[in-house]
Amino acid sequence: MHASSSIPELYDHVIDNGRLQFIEKLGEGAYGVVYRAVDLDSPTSSRNPDPKQYAVKVMLKAQPRTRHVRYQRGEIAAHRSVSAHPNILTLHKVIEDEPYIYLVMDYCPGGDMFRHITERKTYGGKTDLVKKVFVQILDAVQACHEQGLAHRDLKPDNILCMDESGSRVVLADFGLSTSSDRSSTFGCGSSYYTSPETIGTDFGYRPYDAKVADVWSLGVMLVNMIAGRNPWTSATMEDQCFLRSMTKPGYLQKMLPISDEAVTILQRIFTYDPKMRITLPKLREAILKVKTFFMTKEQLAKSHRFAQIAARSYFQKYYSFTEEDYKEMNALEQAEFGRRENLVEALVVENPTNHFRLVDRVGSPGMPSLTNSDSDSDAESIGPVTPARNAVGSETLVDVPLLKDGEDMGVPVVPTVAKKRRDRPFGSLVQFMERFAL
Repeated sequence: MHASSSIPELYDHVIDNGRLQFIEKLGEGAYGVVYRAVDLDSPTSSRNPDPKQYAVKVMLKAQPRTRHVRYQRGEIAAHRSVSAHPNILTLHKVIEDEPYIYLVMDYCPGGDMFRHITERKTYGGKTDLVKKVFVQILDAVQACHEQGLAHRDLKPDNILCMDESGSRVVLADFGLSTSSDRSSTFGCGSSYYTSPETIGTDFGYRPYDAKVADVWSLGVMLVNMIAGRNPWTSATMEDQCFLRSMTKPGYLQKMLPISDEAVTILQRIFTYDPKMRITLPKLREAILKVKTFFMTKEQLAKSHRFAQIAARSYFQKYYSFTEEDYKEMNALEQAEFGRRENLVEALVVENPTNHFRLVDRVGSPGMPSLTNSDSDSDAESIGPVTPARNAVGSETLVDVPLLKDGEDMGVPVVPTVAKKRRDRPFGSLVQFMERFAL
């Protein structure tokens, strides 16, 4: 049972000596519930009739001398250390009473990037907007890394939009972050976005650099923004979309309407060998040089039907294809996707000249499972966002002084966060193929 289920409804609940009043539940996770709150003391006028708003994350206080205490304090310390960055969600205040801890943060009226991708299709066909937003995300992650912090749960759910346009974003939720140079927590994050070394099964569960793993997650997010889909369900040898993406040059463009420029960048991100992965500064530089992230209509007309279908579902208006363009869809090679290929015990990594070479599969069966002493298989990313079940590391152990109820925030409020629970993210290529019986 999640601890958040033990938190009663707190509508109209007032904290901070009567200053903040809860008015709406925005979302909940494993250990917290997020409410929208209004500042009853904020001045109003005819020009600005509405009081200031915040997102307040409510957490049950962890029992003393437990691992959960370390998680709570680690999350707060991590968020505070980077909160001043313009592309990171501002944490204004941490207060406590019995039996709760309250994290007072900016409220984001634009919701999260997940919503903008899946419901509003905000970024489809808009290279300048994708570039503008993705660079903001890169800058936020770079700021974390410069503070010695790896986020470890990068995904659209954790990118919050300052307004309805989806053009100004901030990074949120530091519940899985770590300051360790080498992490030994495996399966940490959301499966669609975790790197092969983070999963650990094909790497012999060797300690990994979580900052480098963040770059992989950014690559999956870039695919989300360009194509509205996940490239695979899990970056392991058990996932046929992942295997084909690694072993078959051109596979991503076969399935998704991604430009040549974007594919070149993704090849530098999705390197099976973490040491060969592109750095954040180089990635930022490459993103700024892109002319288009999307296939042109002419390229798409000549592309594989799978890419055409994905384009139609994500931004039909941009391409203006008709149903007639897809009448041959069911005649495609269905058998190709109804069987698993006999792949060699190898995976592909990108070498410095951007060619592909096979490397021996690393790791071995029989290594320790996720439920080891450094992980909590029942824990979940908490706060404004709620991913699939994750292992949460116990590596960030920072003592954080909490403020008592009523202490002054000391910083101005800028409108901004929040999130509703999702059981699963938008479709992966596997789900996409199943839907169309490909």
